[in-house]
Amino acid sequence: MAFEPDTAIAGCTAIIQSDKETPDHLAAAYFNRGLAYYNQRRYDVAIDDFDQAIQLRPNVAPGSGQAVTSAVTFDYRGNAYRHEGQYDRAIADFDQALRLNPDAAEAFDDRRVAYFGGSQYDRAIQDYDRAIGLASNFALAFYNRGMALRALGQQDRAAVDFAQARQLDRSLQPP
Repeated sequence: MAFEPDTAIAGCTAIIQSDKETPDHLAAAYFNRGLAYYNQRRYDVAIDDFDQAIQLRPNVAPGSGQAVTSAVTFDYRGNAYRHEGQYDRAIADFDQALRLNPDAAEAFDDRRVAYFGGSQYDRAIQDYDRAIGLASNFALAFYNRGMALRALGQQDRAAVDFAQARQLDRSLQPP
């Protein structure tokens, strides 16, 4: 069955409005509704719901038994901020996600996108390096590091990363 954002929004809204849920269940409902809004590219509304989820459960760590960790919520909210062009706020959320889960290669990759969007290419490359160090088969990180290197005029290094990305994922072709 495919994910239906409108159905998720309606179901989560019903849970939120029921006044019968625990803070953990409310936080999950806010997160899931925020995720549905995010998938609809309604980032401003998604941010509001991620705010509520974080307020209810600000420090849920990996391995806690909770379905959604705070690191994941900060990561999604950071991506929503990034889509809204609010790079500094996005970076702050990615920083928090990484404080909560320092082994999250995806959060390094997401933060690097915000650095890239803010033309902070050197910092983006540092995050690509860390993401690749955590997940050496992370094809998109190689590809994106190649893009940052290209933006800095380092064509030879960029070509090496593009080749590695293609080796890991044939669908990734250099621009």
